Amino acid sequence: MNVEFGLKKVNGIFLFESFRNFFVATVLGWLYYLYDIFSYVVSNKFNFFSSVFILSAILLLCSLIFVFIHQWTRKKRGYDILGLEKFNQLSQEDVQRYRFFRRFLKWIMCRRVTIYFLGSIFIGPHVVALLLRKNEKMSSTICFYLIPTTLISVLTWVLIMKGVGLLTWNQYVKPFLDSVI
Repeated sequence: MNVEFGLKKVNGIFLFESFRNFFVATVLGWLYYLYDIFSYVVSNKFNFFSSVFILSAILLLCSLIFVFIHQWTRKKRGYDILGLEKFNQLSQEDVQRYRFFRRFLKWIMCRRVTIYFLGSIFIGPHVVALLLRKNEKMSSTICFYLIPTTLISVLTWVLIMKGVGLLTWNQYVKPFLDSVI
């Protein structure tokens, strides 16, 4: 066990790094849950176009902030918040046949269109922008990645929330909110 800068190094990883990764994942998880709840309420409280506009503005602002934070921590601290460098390196490495999940991830990482559309729906526009951008220029990141993937994500989830909301909003959520408030 090596000790460097007061941190214990176990299996090549500083314990402080693993705590930092846990902290980032926990904070991001709660932010995702809060955004999901907020998008459900906004989707069912407002009409389609208003809810798309509101959620697009909020998601675009949050994605911009997150990309700025990610870029700052990478330049100033040398730390990749999401660990996306490992995924980018995965598309170039050889993967053994028995590692099915790793081969599946490599297959996805080699197809930029799959990342663009499915990633924007399931993992968020900021992650897609950080995975796919070629250079560090924010203008190209905003124009080619953040704005279109934000619209794809918000349109998809507002349509889903509207459909789920037709079944649950008036029957369960609205009476609960009326009884609480």
